[in-house]
Amino acid sequence: MSSERIPPFPEDVRVLIVERYCPPEIRNQILLSASNRACLIRPYIGRRRTYGTAMNARSRFRGFSLQNYPLHLDQMVELGIPSTHIERYAAMMGEALATLHWLGEIDGNDVEFVLAPPPRNDDCTTTVTNVLGEHTLWMLDFDLCRSMAMDLEGVKQAANAFCRNDPFYPRPHTDQWIAFSRQYLQTSADLAHSFHEDEADSRLGLARKFIELLETKK
Repeated sequence: MSSERIPPFPEDVRVLIVERYCPPEIRNQILLSASNRACLIRPYIGRRRTYGTAMNARSRFRGFSLQNYPLHLDQMVELGIPSTHIERYAAMMGEALATLHWLGEIDGNDVEFVLAPPPRNDDCTTTVTNVLGEHTLWMLDFDLCRSMAMDLEGVKQAANAFCRNDPFYPRPHTDQWIAFSRQYLQTSADLAHSFHEDEADSRLGLARKFIELLETKK
């Protein structure tokens, strides 16, 4: 893992989001606003907009912002983002969360994800290209993460942190969940190889328990 500044989306993506989802009354204002040039997209794979949330957003239209714009699952479909790309976002979340859990030994509490262009001077191998142009998934905001014990109590702590977070992660028993959980377990297994056999088996068992807890949580 490394830390660096996240580059914003270019103008064509800002125009796309504004023309599709911003009320007409303030479109020009938003597009001309200097602060809205810092356009990042929060991928809410775990939530679809309901009539209530859509109307509530419209009633607060004066607060429309392209900074950390929440893009729900149904909006991704509306924009023509392929299902395979949405599943890829989910898989990248699974890889990132497994890395926090089994390499960083922290619970991932309140971390955030954004879609944004890839690093400018780096060979990023996780880029996706679609209606949003070339971009990748970034993870940020680790200040509320807590250390987790490498035992069942630590796994329960991590599962509770997962459920409390904003709806970035896919919900269990969906296509996106399959992509997320498979990559989470694969990354967990890859990381476990750096430990002694007994410790590796224990951590991989805990990773499986984490997925099981989420799939059976009511």
